[in-house]
Amino acid sequence: MRKIIPGYLLIGIAAGGAVLAIFLYFHRSATPPVKAVSAEAAVQVKMAVVEEKDVPGYLLLTGELRAEKESLVATDTAGIVIHAAIERGMAVEKGKTLVKLDDRDAILAVREAKANLNSAMSDFEHVKKELERNEKLANVKVVSDSTLQKARADNDIKAAALSVAEVRLDKAEKNLADCVILAPFDGFVVERKVQIGEYVQPGTVVAQLMKIDILRLALNVPETAVGSISAGQKVSFTVGAYPDVFFSGRVKYMGAAVRGNSRDLVIEAEVINSDGRLKPGMFASAKQEVNLSRKTVVPKDALRANGNSFHVFAVKNEHVEEKLVEPGISVGTWVEVRGGLSPGEKVVLAPEGNLKDGDRVKS
Repeated sequence: MRKIIPGYLLIGIAAGGAVLAIFLYFHRSATPPVKAVSAEAAVQVKMAVVEEKDVPGYLLLTGELRAEKESLVATDTAGIVIHAAIERGMAVEKGKTLVKLDDRDAILAVREAKANLNSAMSDFEHVKKELERNEKLANVKVVSDSTLQKARADNDIKAAALSVAEVRLDKAEKNLADCVILAPFDGFVVERKVQIGEYVQPGTVVAQLMKIDILRLALNVPETAVGSISAGQKVSFTVGAYPDVFFSGRVKYMGAAVRGNSRDLVIEAEVINSDGRLKPGMFASAKQEVNLSRKTVVPKDALRANGNSFHVFAVKNEHVEEKLVEPGISVGTWVEVRGGLSPGEKVVLAPEGNLKDGDRVKS
């Protein structure tokens, strides 16, 4: 016989099941999930200590390179150019012939002057002997005093004529020598100014020469910085032709006064230019070393460039903090940093690209 369960019991069982389901749902939701706990991995890095060092100060200056010696070589006589075997850039030694003029008239003038000198010398020897003879005769009262005075006058006149003849010969020989224009010093031809067949007057420039194995770097020092400049200080500079090459020299000459219109002092540094790379007229950007001062420095490897800005990773409590710094003067493998760091702090050397602020590190 089939047993029939009363309806009120069925309703009770269903209600109890629903209450149990609700209880289990909320009990499970209130229990927090169990999370996996993992230790933070430390990045292996190299570190260095921020230090203080004596760093030289620098003045940023501009200037121009000039030749140690420069000459516009000119003629001292007139004539037609018959020889000019020099070209732009040619090296010449002192005494080398630059230009030669037609010397035929000069040679004839020398011959004429020599003949006149011989004649004047003969005349002088004649009157000199006459004077000596008359002086002897005058001592024994054989000739009159007036005859003696005339002999002395003739001697003086011929002596003067002899001196004039000697001067004229010297001048003629000089004019002959001036037909050959020589290099006044060892150097290079900047430009030849005359051509063969050209007639030149005294004072005509035939060539421009420069001596460039030693150059002078002329710099303009502001009036406010004049007190920090002295002879012997080192100057480093670059030129546009070699932007990545640093050349050097030492201050040798200093102006005696500040220029009134620009309120600056012109100084000159001597630059050795044995390889000839530097040329007179080049514009230079220079750093003039001045007094030493204590600066905060870090190894150059600690800097990370990001566009136009520079960062370092300072280490504190085994974690890194990325700091923005302004690099200054370089001293060997170290570089000055302005702001953001203090001596004694540690920084990461050659930081990897994936290192970021807050990372845990170890050495």
